[in-house]
Amino acid sequence: MKQNVKWTKLFAILMLVFSVLTGPLEAFAQDVSSASDVEELVSSSVNSASTNDATENSSSEAEEEAALPQAQAVNVNGTPKVLHNAVKSAIVWDYNNAREASKDANGNYVLREGSLFGFEMEFDLADYDYNLNNGDYFEYEIPAPLTVQEGRFALIDRPTGISVGVAEVTSNGDGQGGSVHISMQNLEKYLEAKKADAAYGVKGSFFVQFRSDTIKTPITVRLKEKGVGAGVDIVLKVDPRGPASDNGPYLQGENFNKYWGVMIEALGNLLP
Repeated sequence: MKQNVKWTKLFAILMLVFSVLTGPLEAFAQDVSSASDVEELVSSSVNSASTNDATENSSSEAEEEAALPQAQAVNVNGTPKVLHNAVKSAIVWDYNNAREASKDANGNYVLREGSLFGFEMEFDLADYDYNLNNGDYFEYEIPAPLTVQEGRFALIDRPTGISVGVAEVTSNGDGQGGSVHISMQNLEKYLEAKKADAAYGVKGSFFVQFRSDTIKTPITVRLKEKGVGAGVDIVLKVDPRGPASDNGPYLQGENFNKYWGVMIEALGNLLP
């Protein structure tokens, strides 16, 4: 009997110990399960935050791109305007000898009476980079007592063969001078050919022919913008010995080129 009581007490103690031990184990298992749930929750939160960040970044980038100025074709058909300060320098060209006219010791041009000469006028439109339209123009006056030869000719861009401007020379009569009017044209065709969206770096030269038969004494000729006092001053003197002979047929091609030749060195997307 005492033996049975002993075993009963021992069994009760074992059950108590077992219940104490199993409680923390279950709690630990629950804690582990809870930690797993927390990990999944944290992972889900991180993924959600990453998705939101990606969406916000994408939206921000789209807004930034929208805010950036977009390259657009320039409208070259705006209201025509006067191009000021276009001509930078000029020389006198001797057509008989296909070269710049002779000068004396003081740097003044010496012309033979009755010969055909021309002003080679260098222009540069850098002040109007990215702001050139068809119809934009500049006009220069050639004073008396020169006799200006009338004419009309195109300004050809050599690489594309496109006429990017036109020059009209008007005479005021014998010994009365004249004027030259240069206007831009066909810029949209030029830009298309060059795959450019704006014209810049425009410069070149053109010729205005005159005769020296009305120059009797040394004179200072001022080539100036119409309506403006300042300009390019050139001193001309005349040698009364008569016109010099041409240097031969081999110069005829050069003479022809210089009659109306216009050199466009750069236009639009900087010529290669």
